Amino acid sequence: MNLVILKPLDVDLVIIFTVFIFVFHSEKGAGIFAFGQGLVTDMLSGGMLGLFTSIYFIVFLGINFATRPLDMLSYGGQFLIVSTAVILKEAVMVFILRIFSLEISLSAENVLSFIISAILSGLIAPFVFYLMNHFWDFFSGENSEA
Repeated sequence: MNLVILKPLDVDLVIIFTVFIFVFHSEKGAGIFAFGQGLVTDMLSGGMLGLFTSIYFIVFLGINFATRPLDMLSYGGQFLIVSTAVILKEAVMVFILRIFSLEISLSAENVLSFIISAILSGLIAPFVFYLMNHFWDFFSGENSEA
């Protein structure tokens, strides 16, 4: 019997970067980034091959679907999409692990940890977007200061 213990509280930067690329640059670039990060995570982890690739690609599809009705240039829209994507990632991970018959100890504490992680990721996202926009402009040579 396998007992999988789920991770503690964290901020999911991969999802924040995926949303940043999706909103401010290109949908294709965000899909490639999500798929690539999933592959790298699968190669470096000791878990099931394809788990994180599938999860991040499903999250990308969720981001693509969920951004249609939201204003992604507002802080509220950024918070909502990042928080929703983190919750989707956790739900898909639990679902996939249940399909492959790994016994998961999913308690109210774990669900609360998922919700707090989603809220923290959503709160930090506008700040990260601001910094990434400035870094992107600085390194791409698009400075408007002369």
